[in-house]
Amino acid sequence: MLAQFWSAWGPGGVRAIGRELDDVGRLARNVLVIQDAPPHPEPAVDCLLAPGATRGSCTFRVTRKEARTYAGVRSTVAAAGGNYVRTMQWLCYAGKCPTVVGNVVTYRDRHHLTNTYARFLARPIAHRIWRILS
Repeated sequence: MLAQFWSAWGPGGVRAIGRELDDVGRLARNVLVIQDAPPHPEPAVDCLLAPGATRGSCTFRVTRKEARTYAGVRSTVAAAGGNYVRTMQWLCYAGKCPTVVGNVVTYRDRHHLTNTYARFLARPIAHRIWRILS
């Protein structure tokens, strides 16, 4: 299982993931790559604590470069015979990624989910992985 921050790497990162999959694929029968969380353009707490901040003003979009990288990694994983575990449906909706879902802050900084939101996602991600490996 590979899980790392790669969404902002661009084409060079896609090639690096391909090389990593080649190496890991020789050692493992099943290879899973977990889609990473898109980077927040600023620390989430800074945005939320800014004067006049709203949930809407702290919502961000996945950039075109990031979207191309996600698509490239997804294709690279498929070509390597691996499994790609999408997570974007729990992080963004209709191209917008909120910093708060319900009453839970999603990001603790620019790149990492809060412990609370990660625990919230643990069950659906585990279920997705179980379905892939079954």
